[in-house]
Amino acid sequence: MLKTLLTSCTLAVAVVMTGCATTDSLQTSPQASQKESIGLYNRTWIATQINDVEVKSNDLSGKRPAIQFDAEEKRFFGADGCNQIRGSFESQGSILRLGPIASTMMACIGNDNSTLSRQYANALASTTNYELKGHELKFLDASGRVLVTFVTVIQPLP
Repeated sequence: MLKTLLTSCTLAVAVVMTGCATTDSLQTSPQASQKESIGLYNRTWIATQINDVEVKSNDLSGKRPAIQFDAEEKRFFGADGCNQIRGSFESQGSILRLGPIASTMMACIGNDNSTLSRQYANALASTTNYELKGHELKFLDASGRVLVTFVTVIQPLP
């Protein structure tokens, strides 16, 4: 009986200690750990800057501009802070060209939201290249100017 009790207690302590072990938090900053190689595809990229201006969440919906790339279908989808967007893309090396953008036509309340949506759409349309470093993705125009900066979390999409 004592042996069974001792074994059960040891097992319980091991389970509790495993549960209390520290884990890496989700990192969304450009300074995030670069232990894991991050790819462009099958993850959500959340915009942090458009044309060197910090992006904030839409006050009413809580949405931020974001994009995801499906490597198999060569399609992208996401949001512009108000509406859902989608389209096709081509990529080779650091070259990235986004096809025509289809968008839902929700009424964006407030001038800031309409302006943000327009700036994001213009930046996507002007993208010719990208840079991917750690957890940070940058869309660039033909002159190398940064149009949009994104970050992602460590876990890829299922």
